Amino acid sequence: MAPLPTVREDEQEDDAETPRETTPLTPHPGQPAAKFPSPRWRGALAISAVGIASVLGLGAVTGQFSCGDDCVQVEPSIDSLDSSPIKVEALVESISVPWAEFKKRFGKHYDAEEDVKRKAWFERRVAELDARNLEHGSRVFGLTPASDRAPGARAFPRGRAGRGRADAYMRAPRAADTNKLTAAARKRGVSFDAADRVDWRAVDGALTPVKNQGQCGSCWAFSAVQQVETAFFLNGGPPTVFSAQQATSCGGAKNGVFGCAGGDTTSAFEVMADSVGLAPAAFWPYAQGLIPKDGCLDAACTEDCDRDLDVLKHEGYYVGPSASVGAYSFATPPCDGACEDQDLGQLADVVRTTPVSVCVDASLWDDYTGGVLKASACSANYLDLDHCVQVVGFDSTGPEPYWIVRNSWSTAWGESGFIRLQFDANTCGLADEAVVVDVDGAVPQVVPDTDDDALGHF
Repeated sequence: MAPLPTVREDEQEDDAETPRETTPLTPHPGQPAAKFPSPRWRGALAISAVGIASVLGLGAVTGQFSCGDDCVQVEPSIDSLDSSPIKVEALVESISVPWAEFKKRFGKHYDAEEDVKRKAWFERRVAELDARNLEHGSRVFGLTPASDRAPGARAFPRGRAGRGRADAYMRAPRAADTNKLTAAARKRGVSFDAADRVDWRAVDGALTPVKNQGQCGSCWAFSAVQQVETAFFLNGGPPTVFSAQQATSCGGAKNGVFGCAGGDTTSAFEVMADSVGLAPAAFWPYAQGLIPKDGCLDAACTEDCDRDLDVLKHEGYYVGPSASVGAYSFATPPCDGACEDQDLGQLADVVRTTPVSVCVDASLWDDYTGGVLKASACSANYLDLDHCVQVVGFDSTGPEPYWIVRNSWSTAWGESGFIRLQFDANTCGLADEAVVVDVDGAVPQVVPDTDDDALGHF
């Protein structure tokens, strides 16, 4: 197992960009070149300046210093007390955008009463973001189209909170077979052996475009389906977008999945492994909450499971490929506590062979606009995991190493749909429940003759 490289903790200062509105299936643009200025020395100088100012102030008031036999006592004077204070500059640039400019930038239009309310919310949020960035030490939180939302409201839904693995899954003795994963990657001519930089976005076909889960708590389904897509490709199948709607709609509460009310990736993989297969999105497109008025965070408003391949294949109503899902396995030993000692070296080894489905604490991700999010900005505790995503690479070579994570909040969020997390820590708990899955390649379906009416309603 490869040990984690020694890294520095220099801090990045990255200006927020205006999110670009794109469709959920638009391929992400190239990752912008990362800039790594090193403001850490300024922090050290600022701290030193504060310390010196404190000592000088104490000497001016008391008229003495503890400096041994050579110390000369000096009585304070009015002039010394009135001397100019040492100024300490803010290390992180504040968000200075007027309300009118924000509305223009994001196309906001409100009536007079709503405008007053939204402006107050906006100004409060800007103050909160400035405080978070200052505490973080670099500017990673910025303005988004939802920056004028109500205090305490979320811009994006989660679906993982309170939906953790069942005890049976915790006891399952499943560990990732890195030899098998490596063989699959090499079958595709991909090799990141011992690499210090891994980016699966650069491998044609390994990742499908960034998706948009809409106003539905189906992150767990997207994370699981994205993992299936990657495994399907690495095992010889063509690049295929599979149906997140099937994963969201089919399975039921008895199996630990609750549609838009939430679920867990391990539960999704269990359901997939027990079913005939996962259909392409072209057959069953995603339809949940893509506009606000169709928001759904409940099982009752989740689309019915009316295209379940377990039924359709046997009745001869489906023609086309599907992904046959086998057993899943953990990229790192799973954790259900504080999770302070997760094996990040092992996770990096697995990411060298395949992207990995993970669940995280994304409580502050709504306002992320770019840069490396530090471990101090989120929790690694298993009980705080509320969102599921996919790790698609890492870079341990720069002054601020990071994991590369693909989200399902559209390409308008974050860095074209991605976020970078501090590499030398279990940042946001990404190693608590890291999962890979075995998937067969393309499975052609032979369908018996049937009348047109039987197929017409699909």
